Amino acid sequence: MLIKFLCCLLALLMLVSGQKLTSANLRKCNTMLNQLDSKIQELKANLTSVNAEMSSRMSRSIVGTDAIYAMDATLPAGTLKCGRQDITGWTTNLDSYYAAGSSTLVSNTYFSNGVFTAPIAGYYNICGFFRFRNSGVSNDVNLYKGTTIIASFGDAIQYDWRSTGTCTVQSLAAGDTIKMRQDSTGSADCIEETGWFYARFSVYLIINSA
Repeated sequence: MLIKFLCCLLALLMLVSGQKLTSANLRKCNTMLNQLDSKIQELKANLTSVNAEMSSRMSRSIVGTDAIYAMDATLPAGTLKCGRQDITGWTTNLDSYYAAGSSTLVSNTYFSNGVFTAPIAGYYNICGFFRFRNSGVSNDVNLYKGTTIIASFGDAIQYDWRSTGTCTVQSLAAGDTIKMRQDSTGSADCIEETGWFYARFSVYLIINSA
């Protein structure tokens, strides 16, 4: 239908412009329009594929279907932690888990006393951030998987307060633990939280590999 309409339109334009309407010209127009129609069909197929992919992406992480986990924690205002120590005393804002195929929410189970325990095997995005006070020599914070360091960040600027952090994607088995530890030994190497939520510890499940 579209081809016939375009053929008529081109024929009309040729007549208006004074060009002679011949069988050769019509065949040429018809060839060009067939090529155009083929391109339109290709674009339609591509659009259908894009829509299918978008629909697939939008349907991921569905409660009752997929395994879902997310955790977020901050330190309270007035927190000051100096020298080497595990970072504890977090306020848990979110600690939520849905098992695959379940719509039952499991809350405040997998993050406790500064330690995250993976509910299932999978790939997790893990992030840690702090604000360091303008004192001491340096600050070095390590993220540990069990007893193994998996990521680090820090600061050695003494004349200013500095906020920094890092994120890492890790493959975890069910029961693996993650914690953050200040490994600077100086008594004036301090993490400080004023209530602006500089300090943050977050984890979320990317891919369930169980």
